[in-house]
This record gives sequence, structure tokens and C-alpha cells, in this order.
Amino acid sequence: MKNLRTTKDPSFLLTIIFVVVININLAFSQKSTNGTITGSGTLNYVPKFTSTLNISNSQIYDNGYIGIGNLDSNTTIRVGIGTGANAPYERLQIGKKFNIHDGGSKALYYNCYFNDYTRRIEHGNSSAILFGPYGSINIRTSKIGSANSVIDWNYAFNIDSTGAIAINTDNWYEIGDKKQEVNIKGALALFTNSIGPAILIDPDNEVKIGVPLRAKEIYVQSNVWSDFVFDHNYPLTDLDKLQKYITTNKHLPGIPDKHSIESYGINVGEMNALLLQKIEELTLYVIKLNEENKTIKAELEKIKK
Repeated sequence: MKNLRTTKDPSFLLTIIFVVVININLAFSQKSTNGTITGSGTLNYVPKFTSTLNISNSQIYDNGYIGIGNLDSNTTIRVGIGTGANAPYERLQIGKKFNIHDGGSKALYYNCYFNDYTRRIEHGNSSAILFGPYGSINIRTSKIGSANSVIDWNYAFNIDSTGAIAINTDNWYEIGDKKQEVNIKGALALFTNSIGPAILIDPDNEVKIGVPLRAKEIYVQSNVWSDFVFDHNYPLTDLDKLQKYITTNKHLPGIPDKHSIESYGINVGEMNALLLQKIEELTLYVIKLNEENKTIKAELEKIKK
């Protein structure tokens, strides 16, 4: 017992490793009985088989292709790793549902594969990340569908080669000679809290802001403006009639009342045009009163003489 070598002895460890390597080579040779090995070498040597080699439910073909868990094809390299990947749908499959697709677009697939169309592996939801040939990235999701059914994708997030972003759509729109940088289809809520979203873009293309908006400049384009007030045939309301209207309705003609503003808000461009219309009408009243005042002054001067 005194001369027994311990596992800390380097020469003893080398002996153990050598024995293990020999056993591995022997084991590999025993599994290689279905093919003829040409050449020789150590464990690092990759043998060539002159005929198909079957290893359990896998194959190594003499044309250089490898099928792991895929006995019915020797035309493509397909590798399956893990439970459920014994018949891979794509070049690399991990488990039952995760695939790596190598086509015109490279893709990471969950619960789907490509066969003429992108199809589900089994009943349920599917998702994918596609890398386009020109640098684009596309993230897709889908609703629940049956096994092997063609997938109708939701284009959740897209980035094209210029960096433009599209959310919930795969389309971008050209504005002049520029592509819009962000295109969103559907509702978008930003900075949501217990009260609700600070900014909401709904499917009707309305932007709703629930917080104060501060800006240095705001430009509002409008197809209606109020310069028509200065046309010669503009029907300026008589002041007596205007007074009666104000007394009855408590607001100017053509201007929304308090109830309307509280219920529906105001159109900023339209309201600015209405206010300008009243300013221009007021200007006409002042001009008319000025003319009447001049006439009265002239008549008073005649009386004095």
C-alpha cells in the first residue's frame, strides 16, 4: 500500500487519459460496423465512409452529408438536438419547436418551419426573427393555429437597411424623397400610468395627449382661412342683430358654445380661422364706424359755420 500512486501523480493521470482515449476509439469502431473506414488516425481524425453509416437513428453519408435523427433525407444537412428533434424541419433544430432557417432570408423560428410557406410545427402560437439579404430585421408573431397550417403573420417590428422602423406593419411610406423613419399601424400608448396613457395613438389615426404639451413651435396646416371676410359682398351682420344674438346665445355667431367645447374639444386650425374671422369682422365694424364718425364731424363743422 505504501507504493500505491495517488491521483495527484501526473504520470498516473496520463495513464488514465490514455486508457480512456483507447476505449473511446474502440467504442467508435464498434459502432462503425455498417460502414467501411478508410484511413487511420487518432480521436481527432474524421473518417470517410465509402457507404452510408448508420449510427442508431442517425446517418453519415458517403457524400459528406450528415443526418442526425433524419433518416429519410441525404440531400441536405439537417441536425436535430434534444428531445423532439429526431426529424428536423430545418438545417438546425433544437428540441421540438426551435429552428434555424437558411434560405433567402435567414431566420430563427419558434414552432414553425418553411415548406413553400411558413407553417406551424404543432397547434399553438408561432414567432420568428428574420434577417433579410439587404440588412433588414423583421420580428413576427402569430395567433393560435393548427399543426402544419400556413401562418398569417403579424409584422410586430421591422427595421429596414436605412434604419427606418415600422411597428405592426411591414410597409413604409415615402414623404417626398424621404422615407418616414417610423410607421405604426394600430394603437400605441406611451408613458402609461394608473390614470392612463400620456400619449395615445389609436387605430383611427388620432393622437390623444393626456398631459400638458409644451413646444417651441407648432405648425398647423389648414385648408380654410378667413380672408373671405374682406370680399366686397361679404354679409357683415348688423350690430343690432349681433347684439340680440349675443344676448340670447351668450356667444358669438359661428363660435362653438361652452357645452360643445367641454364635450368635443376644439380643432386648433379651425378655431384659429374662426377667431381671425371675428377679428376681421371687428376690423370692418371699426372702419365703418370711423367712416360714420367722419361724416358726423363734417356735418358738425357745417353747423358751426
